[in-house]
Parts: sequence; structure tokens; C-alpha cells
Amino acid sequence: MNERIEFLNRTIKPLCQGAKVLDFCCGTGMNGVYALEHGAEFVHFTDVRSQLFQAYTENLKLDENHFSWSFLDADSIEHKNLNHNDIDIIIYHGHLYHARNHYQILKLLTESSAKYICFESKGQHNDRADITWSIEPQDIATNSLEASQQNLNSMVGAPTSTWCSLMFRHFGWEIADSTLEHPQDKDYAKWRYWLKR
Repeated sequence: MNERIEFLNRTIKPLCQGAKVLDFCCGTGMNGVYALEHGAEFVHFTDVRSQLFQAYTENLKLDENHFSWSFLDADSIEHKNLNHNDIDIIIYHGHLYHARNHYQILKLLTESSAKYICFESKGQHNDRADITWSIEPQDIATNSLEASQQNLNSMVGAPTSTWCSLMFRHFGWEIADSTLEHPQDKDYAKWRYWLKR
């Protein structure tokens, strides 16, 4: 069993039954599908592109399995989509390390009704609360940004694990569980947090 599944089993699974879940920046949607398979009442999947989600889920027959779900284009998400009482758990895996508006993203998630966030990111693991900025590679930018017509040379940033921990506390989240993969690789560690409030 891989470390991602072990973490989901320990955190989301015990609280998933009957929960309404937002898989934010879902990519393939594998984490939201996990929530559906473990009793979530409804999952909102959202991303800036649907191709990865469609490719991953086309053989899973989500509708035939009587799962309740929707896919929302992240570019069209408005504040009202998150600021209501229909979200219990947010899954946010693997996007923050190539985002541009880290503070605003965490603020938006905090303003939702969610009581829990299952969070994953990667980047430098050190004691500095900073963000390493770089130019997003063109092949990634072409796929993820073409809908919004942004500059292919957009700068993206990967916050350190310390930055994330400080921001969680700033927004009132408690780190109830965490794991760290590849801690010896200070440029490319991966960490998962189970946040609650």
C-alpha cells in the first residue's frame, strides 16, 4: 500500500461516510473517487482542465455505481461555490507548489464550511518560511493555462513546509496528522497534512 493511501485510510476514511467533499484542483480525481468509494454522499471535483479527470474516470463508471458527483471548471469557481454549508471535507493535493496566489487559496478554503482539509504539497523542507519562485515549464503551462490565456512564462512558487505550517495556524487550522516523504531531499520533499478546526 502506498503512502498516499495509508494517509487517506488514516484521515479521510473514518469521517467519509455521508460527507460532502470538495476535491480542489483534483487532477485525475483519484482522491475524490477514494472518498466516493468510502461512503461520501457527494464529491465536487474541480480543476482548470478536465482531460486528466475524464481519462482517469472514464472506465470507473461513476454514475453506474450510483455515486453523486459533479465536475466544476476551477476558472469559473466563484466565492459562493465554497462559502456555503455543503462542504465537510476539502481534499487539496499537489497544486500549491506551482501556484501564484498561495495566501488567497488558503484564505478561500478557510472561508468554506469545511471542518477538515486533507492537504498535500511538495518543495523544500527546511526552517525558512519562504516561497521558491520559478518559471513554470512551457509544457505544463500550455496544458493548464491555455483556457485562461495567461502568459506561458508565468512565475509559480513552491512554499516550504514551514511556510505552510505557519499559514495553517494563521488561518486557524490545527495540524491533526502529518507525514513527510523524502525528508532527506531538501529540494523535493513531499508532505501531507490533515487539518481540522
